[in-house]
Amino acid sequence: MMEVLRINDKLFTLVELIQKVKTKGWSSVVKPWLIQIIVENYAMTNKLVVSDEELQKRFDNFRKWHGLYSTEDTERWLVANGITLEDLEKDLEVQLWSEKIKTSIPRDMVERFFAENKVNMDAVEFSKITVKEQEVAAELLAQLTEDDADFMHLARDYSIDDRAKCGGYVGAVQRGDLNDEIAPQVFGAQVGGVLGPYPTREGFYLIQVNQFKPAVLDEQKEKEIRNILFERFLEDQMKHLQVIWADNL
Repeated sequence: MMEVLRINDKLFTLVELIQKVKTKGWSSVVKPWLIQIIVENYAMTNKLVVSDEELQKRFDNFRKWHGLYSTEDTERWLVANGITLEDLEKDLEVQLWSEKIKTSIPRDMVERFFAENKVNMDAVEFSKITVKEQEVAAELLAQLTEDDADFMHLARDYSIDDRAKCGGYVGAVQRGDLNDEIAPQVFGAQVGGVLGPYPTREGFYLIQVNQFKPAVLDEQKEKEIRNILFERFLEDQMKHLQVIWADNL
């Protein structure tokens, strides 16, 4: 079968291209496929090894996650999703290689990234009330600031978003994930302070600051940073891929 595409030193046939599109869809096939090639090339170049035991454990976990408790269940799942056992094993192997690449990122790179981005990783825990009318938001703000009303009770009574039943509790959000205009106000407020109203697509909302959580380079944060650095590695590698179609081979 004649090859129709080359990416770096790997050749692919038309049948392989059609199979990729058929099993994963055109909109989602290209980037995951390129990622697979990048990860595999890196693993081979740097002699990263996935043992049979590691692959079997990942496969067993995959079957449990999807409720595939027998060989017949697994075979039916593969047929229903239009992929082969070899395709699935390759995907799981790429996952394991990816994890090994993340683990191999030097600790000093993680520490440097944390130091440079700590401000945006600082988090705030807050609650939120969303209403449709600005006048209602202003009235609720007055009750909270002048009459010492309970934010949680007002959220349950008036808020129109899904957090109402939880008293408006949103949880911890990093500074970098907040609107650039709102972030300085939120991080400049006192614990218990109420801010707003701010416009949103649903109407207007108020925020109550519950707690500040300065970023700490703990195990979870290190994992997040390694994921970010891995994504940057993939993006950089994609810029240097040489994709050549059949007419130019």
